[in-house]
Amino acid sequence: MEESNIFDTTNLKDGFAGDRKYLKGFLAKMELIFLLYPERFLRDEEKVVYIISRLYGKAMN
Repeated sequence: MEESNIFDTTNLKDGFAGDRKYLKGFLAKMELIFLLYPERFLRDEEKVVYIISRLYGKAMN
C-alpha cells in the first residue's frame, strides 16, 4: 500500500459508501492505517477527519 494512495482523498476506491456489510472491513482498514502512520494521526480529531474524507454515497447522507 503506497502512502500517496492512502492519503489521496480524491481516490475513494478504499472508501465507504454506506453498505453495512462492508463497514467492519472499512473500519479495520482505517485502524491499520492509523497503526502504520501514527505520525500522521497524532490526535483523534485527525483520525475523524480522515475517516470522513473516505466516506461517499449513502454514507454521507
